[in-house]
Amino acid sequence: MSNKPKVLDSFETADGICCVDIFVREDGTYGFAEYRRDPENGGRSFTARDFSVQVYGTREQALTAAQDSIQWLSRPGSGR
Repeated sequence: MSNKPKVLDSFETADGICCVDIFVREDGTYGFAEYRRDPENGGRSFTARDFSVQVYGTREQALTAAQDSIQWLSRPGSGR
């Protein structure tokens, strides 16, 4: 079995340059990471900010933490 987490949700900026993945690990814990895609790099994605070591008990907790940590990823009704 792979140690690679399974991506559950992926949120992208309108221009497609940044994205955030919410994932679940094999042990049932959740996390997230922010990625960036630059045209100069052939459109390949790389980790912009790595939050993946943080552990959350639920998908919703990981999403809330991502929304609190990443400015462009706003929560509905948050005013951001």
